[in-house]
Amino acid sequence: MFLDVNGKEVSATEECV
Repeated sequence: MFLDVNGKEVSATEECV
């Protein structure tokens, strides 16, 4: 898990969607 550009927690498979 990491934070996307909006600060939301997302999994590696959900990045940039």
